[in-house]
Amino acid sequence: MKKDKEIVKAIHDDKLDTFLKSIKVYDDLIAGKIKCKFCGDPVTIDNLYTVFPESGAIKFACDKAACIAKMNIYLSEH
Repeated sequence: MKKDKEIVKAIHDDKLDTFLKSIKVYDDLIAGKIKCKFCGDPVTIDNLYTVFPESGAIKFACDKAACIAKMNIYLSEH
């Protein structure tokens, strides 16, 4: 059985700040203005789990186990 390949894009920790600045969210993230899509809590550099696109917007998920589980379900459905 042939499976479709998924492309996974990853950013190493030492390039994260540069990436966040390039998508113009770094200052808001540092200021605590970015919220987790799944729990609504502030996302910081310390608890950032992932960044992903949604309908042209940039969304974030924190590293809480419940949010990671919700994100996996969400991404498998979309």
